[in-house]
Amino acid sequence: MSEKRRDKKRRILRNGETQLPDGRYRYSYYQDGNQKSVYSWKLEETDPLPAGKRNGPALRSKEKEINSAIESGIAYHGGNLTVGELLTKYVEQKKKKLKLSTQAQYDRRLKRLLENPISKKRIDQIKTSDAKLWILSLQEKEHFGYNEIKNSFFIMRQSYQMAVEDDLLIKNPFDFRISLLINGTSTPKDALSSEQEEKFLQFIKNDNCYSKYYDAIFFLFNTGIRISEFCGLTISDIDLNNRCIFIRRQLKIKHGGIFYLDSPKSGAGNRVIPMTDEVYECCQNILKNRKAPSPEPEVDGVLGFLYFTRMGVPTDLFDWDVHFKNICGRYYKKK
Repeated sequence: MSEKRRDKKRRILRNGETQLPDGRYRYSYYQDGNQKSVYSWKLEETDPLPAGKRNGPALRSKEKEINSAIESGIAYHGGNLTVGELLTKYVEQKKKKLKLSTQAQYDRRLKRLLENPISKKRIDQIKTSDAKLWILSLQEKEHFGYNEIKNSFFIMRQSYQMAVEDDLLIKNPFDFRISLLINGTSTPKDALSSEQEEKFLQFIKNDNCYSKYYDAIFFLFNTGIRISEFCGLTISDIDLNNRCIFIRRQLKIKHGGIFYLDSPKSGAGNRVIPMTDEVYECCQNILKNRKAPSPEPEVDGVLGFLYFTRMGVPTDLFDWDVHFKNICGRYYKKK
């Protein structure tokens, strides 16, 4: 009969347990066909810690946790995946279903999250209390706005839910309502009253510098289309005979200043908008005053856009954002 293995205190060691020459204890186990090991300076929690050594769970406490996780089909320590690795994995999967413009938004949010110290932690080290403190730190230390906190929280919660579904964790530490933790502090967006809209449009119409944008801005105010949809309009989308506007695409621009066409944001985005008399007049003016470069620029096989920059390319949402800011600045100075 073989002699049972013992530690230096003559205690019987279980299967997988070993005491190393330096006094440390090691437990070796197999998961997914691979041998893995954990270490501790103590066999039991009641053991004294050797002088100068870092405290931590005893080996048999770790064994219990490991075996419980294996029996439940859960990877021990979350498969040693870091929060940053988990976030990256989730975002890469999510992006495959998104439009290019939305992919860029996820990339920006991921980049900022990866710069946060939490991304370096192992996923199993984040408990619900840690998750709540992290959310509060985004508001109090990082000075994130409410919407940015909400978006960061959403990505984190969905990433952790993926880890739960992949049997890397038992529960999702971000499974709570953010509204119970922080107040909604997003800046309210107030619509212009009819009187304010009329004053603003009259200012543009009579201004020596910005009157050239009057028809476009009146068009936007009175059709309600997205600015990217407006930038994507072409001559063929303006049907003066039947007094209607066809919304078929969005004009977008990606990194490097490259234009591309995208479908409308939702399935119901392809639509036909009837013209009022005022919009009809604006459309006539837009087509009459259209100044296209020669040759006309083409984007994904489409040409005939309505507005162009001094560089001879179609205007995009950033161009119109600048126009609006300049007009508003001039408007408030003259009020």
